[in-house]
Amino acid sequence: MKRRALGCCLLLVLAGCGSKSDERPPVFPVSGKVLSKNQPVEGAMLMFHPTTPAHKNFSGYAKTDKDGLFKVSTFNAFDGAPEGDYSVTITWPTVVPEDGGYGDDRYQGKFNNPATTPFKAKVAKPATELAPFEVPQ
Repeated sequence: MKRRALGCCLLLVLAGCGSKSDERPPVFPVSGKVLSKNQPVEGAMLMFHPTTPAHKNFSGYAKTDKDGLFKVSTFNAFDGAPEGDYSVTITWPTVVPEDGGYGDDRYQGKFNNPATTPFKAKVAKPATELAPFEVPQ
């Protein structure tokens, strides 16, 4: 009986050791730009919220550079996002000089709700260059 219980426990442990990467959908490079008044927005943070049901658990994220450019990351840095449709939320936090942390969102949360954001994206293979997101002030 002890041997059977030990065998069952071992099977449960081994079942839990499977690689999660086997469950990951393929991702494709995604890049774009964030502008405000036709000027690049540095330090904006974007979240790509899947609206495609099959990928609902795989959100992507990005941060803009000094030129307003970004590349999306989902599982690894700049790996892209699964193919499908997304609602894109954008925040632009102030930087707290004392500690380099983040302060308030300059957009005051206006574009931070996936259900109401005006920003949408469609990711396709082999790669997607998005049209610039023009964020009103």
